[in-house]
Amino acid sequence: MALFSSASSAPTLTIGGIPRVNLLPRSVTEGRERSRLLKRWGWGLVAALLVVALTAGGAFAYLSFTAMQLVTAQARTTQLMTDLAALAPVRAQLSLVDDLELYRSEAMATDLTWTRVSDVISPALPEGALVSAVAMTVGAVPQGDDPTLEVGLTGTVTVASANPIDIVDVVRKLRGAEGVLAVDGTDLQSGASEDAPDAAAGFTYILTVALDQSLYTNAYAEEVAP
Repeated sequence: MALFSSASSAPTLTIGGIPRVNLLPRSVTEGRERSRLLKRWGWGLVAALLVVALTAGGAFAYLSFTAMQLVTAQARTTQLMTDLAALAPVRAQLSLVDDLELYRSEAMATDLTWTRVSDVISPALPEGALVSAVAMTVGAVPQGDDPTLEVGLTGTVTVASANPIDIVDVVRKLRGAEGVLAVDGTDLQSGASEDAPDAAAGFTYILTVALDQSLYTNAYAEEVAP
């Protein structure tokens, strides 16, 4: 029984199997390892060079494309500048027309009916008195929506009368009249004068008056509207 067990457990030799002991010299093994490592590094270097080449090629192609676009845009800009230069005389004429229209609008915005000054003053005068002279300055261009709040005319109105008049009563009536912002009696002269030739041998009164912009004709209101 013991002999049988000893015979069955004896080592056997397998032909064609992997040898259990590496019989190659250490230098050969290390050389093979270095060779494989160099091959891996070589392929890695080739891959890196390939990536760099592709990146550089793509960048060059992109730069070439953008350069062509820049040249095209510059050519279009040059053409547009040439076209604008050709239109410069037309633009200058249009600008001149706009300036003239603005000037006319500003100049005519204060157009008014001077007879309305007499229409405002005369009703407050007693019988026998009349407006003999007017020295007034036109106000500014209308700015607001209510012309009765803005000054349209300021200056003096000369009133002539053959007989003395109650100038205080005249001033009181004018202060309540439509279109009058302020009024005051400032002077009294007896007899004719250079400023009041119609006074003859009568009396002359000087009124300082401020009238609102309701006297404006508004004939050019649309042209000055913003």
